[in-house]
Amino acid sequence: MTGDRQMFTTPYRPPTPPNGPSTCPRCRQPVIWCLTDTNRRAQPINPGRDATGTTAIRQDVTGRWRSRGLTRERPTPEGAEVLHIPHAATCPTPRPRKTPR
Repeated sequence: MTGDRQMFTTPYRPPTPPNGPSTCPRCRQPVIWCLTDTNRRAQPINPGRDATGTTAIRQDVTGRWRSRGLTRERPTPEGAEVLHIPHAATCPTPRPRKTPR
């Protein structure tokens, strides 16, 4: 009688991306995981402030860490944002690059 029964399934939810202070999974250095403003992906950021940094990070009202790259339209930090450097630029064991096919 499986034809008479309705199957209830829960919708798939992707895992929550990391957010906040943690460590890099490759080199184990401390990082701050931030969600990018453009595509909502997790990006590791070096925790130390850097005046020459290219990424502005902040904590939103929910406590999530957010980041955005500086652009021509918005070249300086705004509000509570501070400048940092993306960890990918300084990681001693970076992610392997994809080889072109």
